[in-house]
Amino acid sequence: MAFDRNQLPHPEDYYRDCGLRLEGQGKWRKTCCSFCDYHTMRINVKTGAYVCTDCDASGESILDHHMELTGADEVQAAKGLGAWWHAPGASSARLEVRHGL
Repeated sequence: MAFDRNQLPHPEDYYRDCGLRLEGQGKWRKTCCSFCDYHTMRINVKTGAYVCTDCDASGESILDHHMELTGADEVQAAKGLGAWWHAPGASSARLEVRHGL
């Protein structure tokens, strides 16, 4: 089994599917925080990174956000986002996520 970052949804689509309304222009957008409900979360629509200036929730990708939102581990979150596939001979070792696309 293997994680395929290319199968993740586009960050802008993912966050909108989460019910967030993204405001502004550019790669960093303002929205209501998924975790504290204050309008203080910033989302990078290129990388999926997010940070809330009120509750300090943060992560480097939509995978991080999905794990924090659902309580899933890396593998469960990747599967839930459609980015986990079976590769013959692939290791089932801990998922290694490389950030900063």
